[in-house]
Amino acid sequence: MAIIPKCEYCKHNAGEDMQFRFMWHCKELGYCVSFGYKRKHSEKEEPQYCKALFLGKGSFVLDEVKKMEFEKKELERKKKEKELDQLP
Repeated sequence: MAIIPKCEYCKHNAGEDMQFRFMWHCKELGYCVSFGYKRKHSEKEEPQYCKALFLGKGSFVLDEVKKMEFEKKELERKKKEKELDQLP
C-alpha cells in the first residue's frame, strides 16, 4: 500500500500555526497550509495532498514517528466512533 503524502506526518511540518489555527506550517513553503489540503488537476488524476510537491517548491519526506502517532490517533477515533454506533 502506498503512503499518501499528507502534512500530518511530513518532516517539513513545523506544527499547527497558533495564530491562524487549523493550518500546518510548512518549512518547505515558508507559510501555512490548511488542514486537509487536497488538490486535483483533472478527474483522471489522483488528488495531490502535498502543496509543496504540487507547486514544485519542495518534497514530501515521511516522518516515521509522526506517521505512527497519526495512525494511532486515527485508530482511537475509529474505535470511539464504533463504540458510539453500538450505543442504543
